[in-house]
Amino acid sequence: MALAKKYPFVIPFCAIMFCDNILYEKALDFLKIELGETAKLVENIDFSKETDYYDGEMGENIKKTYIVFKNPMEREFLSRLKIKTNEFEQNFAKNKKRQINLDPGYITKDKFVLASAKDYFHRISIGDGIFAEVTVHFAANDKIRRFSWTYADYLLEPVRELLVFGRHLANKL
Repeated sequence: MALAKKYPFVIPFCAIMFCDNILYEKALDFLKIELGETAKLVENIDFSKETDYYDGEMGENIKKTYIVFKNPMEREFLSRLKIKTNEFEQNFAKNKKRQINLDPGYITKDKFVLASAKDYFHRISIGDGIFAEVTVHFAANDKIRRFSWTYADYLLEPVRELLVFGRHLANKL
């Protein structure tokens, strides 16, 4: 029988989708308060090229920034952070439409996990109405393996490189 144990800390991650640069800066400041100093960013990817799924809610010309943070945290932070990021999004919504979208997660030596308030077959409850999914997993030689549910933007080369960077940080924990 395996006993419950304390697992190694994880490297926090968050992606920010936005159209408004001022709101983006506010989100970045909010995340730094919640997660600490950034380790590395991939900024201003043209997310509208990847999908038009969010255009009806957020408008066109959506940009997306991906962030790996320096300060390792316990995995259990994720549900609390997702609740806070949802509240942040709601605070800036106009006519019940988000103007910004924050997608928190974490990176370990073997996987990249994202949080969601939406349940689906591949997501597991982590408490407080929040779910987590393994979005990609890392194989030998830092190869990234996708799943059928992996969002295409996480396979873009600069984002892949950022995730591998986060994995290297996690390997040091």
